[in-house]
Amino acid sequence: VEEMLYFKYGDDVVTIKHHKKEAQKPSYSALAVHYGWALKNIFSKLKYDAVVIVEDDMEVAVDFFEYFTAMYPVLRSDPTLYCVSSWNDNGVIDRVSDPSAVHRTDVFPGLGWMMLDTLWDEIGDKWP
Repeated sequence: VEEMLYFKYGDDVVTIKHHKKEAQKPSYSALAVHYGWALKNIFSKLKYDAVVIVEDDMEVAVDFFEYFTAMYPVLRSDPTLYCVSSWNDNGVIDRVSDPSAVHRTDVFPGLGWMMLDTLWDEIGDKWP
């Protein structure tokens, strides 16, 4: 039996922890299984309509949650977007001329990103 623990911080932040040990698999395969488990729990069991996934070693900016709050309606209203990410490889002081700019890319930037339940509805059954 898989066990899920989740910790709620206020009304908006939930941390979940997976207790099932996966069989020895290559790291990408185990990671995909874990992400699938987490997303299924977030969307199917806990019934959230969006999730922000953050790597455990990521340091976030002071406006991290404000950014995702502002981008949520954009993601919800534009069916051509599949996620919103807070990561930019070039987002360092000497390369950023407009700190309020948002860029669209066809590359999945990973690290700190938000996806909707509608995307999970589309891809969840195909997830590894």
